[in-house]
Amino acid sequence: MINNGMHVYDVKDGKVCLLTFGDGTAAFCSIYEGNGHTYIGHSDFSHMGRQYLDLSRYDADGRIVEQASIYAEYFDAEVDQYDENSTFTYNGKKITMQEYEAYMDTYKYIDPDTMEKAEIEELPAWNPNLRSRTAIRTKGTRHFTDPSIGAAALGITPEGIFKDITTFGLLFESLVVHDLRVYADTMGARVYKYRDSKRREADAVIQFNDGSWALIEVKLGGEEDIKQAAENLIKIANDIDYEKSGKPAFLMVVTKNKIAYQMENGVYVVPLGCLKN
Repeated sequence: MINNGMHVYDVKDGKVCLLTFGDGTAAFCSIYEGNGHTYIGHSDFSHMGRQYLDLSRYDADGRIVEQASIYAEYFDAEVDQYDENSTFTYNGKKITMQEYEAYMDTYKYIDPDTMEKAEIEELPAWNPNLRSRTAIRTKGTRHFTDPSIGAAALGITPEGIFKDITTFGLLFESLVVHDLRVYADTMGARVYKYRDSKRREADAVIQFNDGSWALIEVKLGGEEDIKQAAENLIKIANDIDYEKSGKPAFLMVVTKNKIAYQMENGVYVVPLGCLKN
């Protein structure tokens, strides 16, 4: 929150984008609910002679699919309050004072302090000893503690999520990391992220108490994507100094598929639904 209201963001093609923001007290940005939907509102209830509320509803792709403008003007009033002689409009059409008040009652302002907060957890970076001089990136990665919060915040339906495969992939990765953390915690293990200067990365790394570790990639794609992910994990594993950082317990690609199997190169391919401790 800022003095002019909210900055409202969305995720498009894996990137965070600014949808809209407040522009002074004459265009205060906030959230409203009405008619079973959530809207971004720009309003002015602080200046003399007028009141207005502009509402926009967005779809999962960040496009405006509905707008409403509710306006009351009373600059010539003796007191700073509208009455039946004031000018009222809804989407540019004149309406009565009673209709104006009915529209204003339809859309309820949502206090940010009462809104459900999207909880974020940091996935720390894994820092093993490497045989090569490749630099390891030490910045962690953030994931929703509950990926359904992200889906709900974006207004994504079960049908609509398949139309945005990038966002689906991000949420699926968060879901996998969430489950891995749950299972790892029961064993006293920890989950990390690996990324190095050669742009190699593993979506998750499980560090076990005995010093062994596991590299994990998350893939929504088909066999070719799974094959590339497996090869990437093998390259990372081969560059790690086993004497100083322990030996790999396994390498695994987690997918949306229904069948678990082990590839000829030793990498396991496991559906999310098959994960367990």
